[in-house]
Amino acid sequence: MRSNLAFTVDMKTQPVLFSLFGSFDVFTIWTVVLMIIGFAALSRFSKAKSAAIVVSIWAVVIFIKVGFAAIGAARMRK
Repeated sequence: MRSNLAFTVDMKTQPVLFSLFGSFDVFTIWTVVLMIIGFAALSRFSKAKSAAIVVSIWAVVIFIKVGFAAIGAARMRK
């Protein structure tokens, strides 16, 4: 089942794009939405503030994941 955009690029020739596109998944987005709702309910923050916190953490994780893919791609080219 192709639930993300990673199938549009080749993993061996473009590992950074593959890692980035693999992060945007139907199920991942649904998980983030559920985490926003749950965090808002537990912390009693507004949903907007909870969304900002959860999406920021998710973006940092994606940035780190893509960074490791870029480092691995750079090491493979040497």
